[in-house]
Amino acid sequence: MSTTPTSLAARPLLGLQDLLPPAWMLMDFALSSLGDSPSGRLVGKHRGRRAEKLDSWHLTKRVVLEHARARDLAWFETQLARFTQAPFSPPRSQRTTIPKDENRPEAGTRTIDDPAHFKRLMLLYIREQVEWRAEEMMTDRQIACRAKDFSKIHCRVKGRGPTDQDHVATGIWRSIVGGWVWCVLADLKAAFPLVPKALVLRELRKIGLSEQAAAWVWRLVRIDAETTRGSQVRRYHRVGRGIEQGNPLSAMLMNLALAPVLRHLERNLDVQVFTYMDDIYLMARTEQDAHDAFKAFTRLARSEGFTNVRPLWTPGRKAKGKLSQILDSSSKPIPVLKTYLVDAIGNSLAPQKEAEYRQRCLEDGRPVHRMTIEQVRRATGCMALTKTAMRERTDLMKRSR
Repeated sequence: MSTTPTSLAARPLLGLQDLLPPAWMLMDFALSSLGDSPSGRLVGKHRGRRAEKLDSWHLTKRVVLEHARARDLAWFETQLARFTQAPFSPPRSQRTTIPKDENRPEAGTRTIDDPAHFKRLMLLYIREQVEWRAEEMMTDRQIACRAKDFSKIHCRVKGRGPTDQDHVATGIWRSIVGGWVWCVLADLKAAFPLVPKALVLRELRKIGLSEQAAAWVWRLVRIDAETTRGSQVRRYHRVGRGIEQGNPLSAMLMNLALAPVLRHLERNLDVQVFTYMDDIYLMARTEQDAHDAFKAFTRLARSEGFTNVRPLWTPGRKAKGKLSQILDSSSKPIPVLKTYLVDAIGNSLAPQKEAEYRQRCLEDGRPVHRMTIEQVRRATGCMALTKTAMRERTDLMKRSR
């Protein structure tokens, strides 16, 4: 579909040995991701739950952090040697479930595979070595979970920085204003558990990993988890596909796997494609273009190994559920990431977010109608809200009561 950029082709090949970190660097990653002593590495915080829970290597988060704070380099060297003795047999992750929305228990739960603590540090190092190569293969409209210095070009607001969700909503709004008024909400069923292995290996080779290194990265990120129920241990593995949701490399690999499909669509059709991981928005100028885009997306995705594109909802089906949909933004705002409603007017809060925001205001004794748009942005964390859209939707809601 696409060719490897010249800059990538000119870079030296990364072998497995190139992806093995020194022990002192893993100690830095532990301080940055587990504790409150930043080492200058932007690796995110593993804020997790249950600091005393043993992983499959019989380590706890607290133990790893204590050795890092004590600058116990010998301990990290011992753990690294243990890991590298059998690099293709890493410790298993632990499967757990978390609420999809803590404020709405009825929304259900999400399965998370939490890597063993030392494996997580290895994954953070690998991500740092690889993500800049992967960046050059992605499109500007693949917005979520990109490298920290990725230039977010869609939402420009002053004050607190916009989130990835803000960039997606603003990008779609600008697309609508530019004439791409039809939107295909394309949905992948069980997106992470069904990512195709062959596609991931191919794209890793394209960004300059050796065959062995690419196979090792896949081994570290593929589903390989267990859960304990009473005295029984249940193990999870899927041959030929599936990456762990919760693994530090999974987001990058999802973006990398989808990139060739998205590039092909934008180069060959009059569409703009925005993604927030596996949430995919195909923006088209006409209804026919939208249908053509969905057909092309489905065909291309299947050819790359994604067999899980949900079919398109059509009138007559009992319920839309999670089916893919085609929406006309001129007659109905587009729901974006369960947070925004977006059309040519601008960006406002989705009904559920609006209800949550108003409930918090009532609990805090604040009169909702007197708050400025800046206050609403700060209170909700939604920096891409626009005054016109908020006022329009609020007036519409008042008239409907």
